[in-house]
Amino acid sequence: MDNPWASAKDENIISSTDSTNFFQGFDNNFCPSDLKDVASTTRPSFQRLPDSESYLANLETKLGKLHKKSTNSGAEKKDLLLSLAGAREGHIDRLLNTQFSQWQGICDDNHLDNPVEESLSGTVIRHIAPHLQAVSTGELVHLLKADQLQEATSDSVSVNLANVEDSVTVTNYWNKKTFAIVTGASRGIGRTLAEKIAKQIAPDSVLLLISRDEKSLGSLKQAIETDRPAVRVYVSVTDLSTCDESALNGLVSSALAGDSAESFAHALCIHNAGSLGDATKRCSDLTQTTSCVDYFRLNVASVVVLNAIFLRHFSSGKQQRKTVVNMSSLCAVEPFASLSLYCTGKAARDMFFKVLAKEEPDVRVLNYAPGPVETSMRSQLLDQSWIDEIKSGGLGLTTTATCDRLMALLARDSYASGAHVDYYDS
Repeated sequence: MDNPWASAKDENIISSTDSTNFFQGFDNNFCPSDLKDVASTTRPSFQRLPDSESYLANLETKLGKLHKKSTNSGAEKKDLLLSLAGAREGHIDRLLNTQFSQWQGICDDNHLDNPVEESLSGTVIRHIAPHLQAVSTGELVHLLKADQLQEATSDSVSVNLANVEDSVTVTNYWNKKTFAIVTGASRGIGRTLAEKIAKQIAPDSVLLLISRDEKSLGSLKQAIETDRPAVRVYVSVTDLSTCDESALNGLVSSALAGDSAESFAHALCIHNAGSLGDATKRCSDLTQTTSCVDYFRLNVASVVVLNAIFLRHFSSGKQQRKTVVNMSSLCAVEPFASLSLYCTGKAARDMFFKVLAKEEPDVRVLNYAPGPVETSMRSQLLDQSWIDEIKSGGLGLTTTATCDRLMALLARDSYASGAHVDYYDS
């Protein structure tokens, strides 16, 4: 190959000699000593540079230093390996403790019986930490309850496990053969509750829905049977203010036809029916005995009697869960002008169910205040009340929101029996 930096004279020298022999010799000046006559010789002559001895000595010194440095680098290499190993362990620790819950929540279906090793997160864990034991999501919940998980578990894992625990609780509470009574079921809170309960209870469960509105009850029954054909729905067009003990007992007996009370794992009665009363009147305006009696007959007496009949039918099931819910109100604990009858009726019902909780420790009792819900009763209150504070009330809650809250309270089962729990309580 031509040398691009060679002079024309150099090119002639190299081309006129044997290129093989030309590079066999070695000298340390790399430059011909006499270029004038070199073309006539077979090999150019060379001479040493004046500083060649010092140059070679300096080169040997540098080589010695490099050799010494290479022999002393073993400890540094060892420290580097230890550092890399520590970094690797740190990354694995963060991967296990931080990313696991994110993959679990995004990629897994969170079925309780799904082994974690079958999930995407489990696959990664098995690859980088094969010594870890494979457990199911349900077993993780159990370990959490038993305080056997490390306290260093990240917040995201705790939140994920809490969500799984909630799903376990809901399944344990609702997914059973249930006999449920809902009064005032044709509209508002009662209708929404009936629809939600029907979705949660097990096949062969029974729903007894009571209301005065035949048309609305019929449409509700049809909707539930379409959505949950395995749930039996009984409807009763009944005015509770005029219904006596015999009639109420007949309602429950008819719904139980073909089943023994003991065959149900859960018996639930939700006392939702009620009326507002005349919100245009002050306490000093209540001079009609008949109107007062009628009010308390519907809102207190019928509740007391139906509740007793319900408990009588389900008294023999020792292993049976029994739950009674009274749809209460803030008016049960706080006085509101223009709502004298309503406040009195709600307070009476609250106290009755507090006593029931004392007398029947095997029955779970809840007084639930649903909050200001957008229902026909609230519309009536806003129209009739002469109190500006009440009339200026803003938008209320949806029936779905308050019913979801009640369903969650019942499933978690952590309330004190007989307690008054408001929608806004933490």
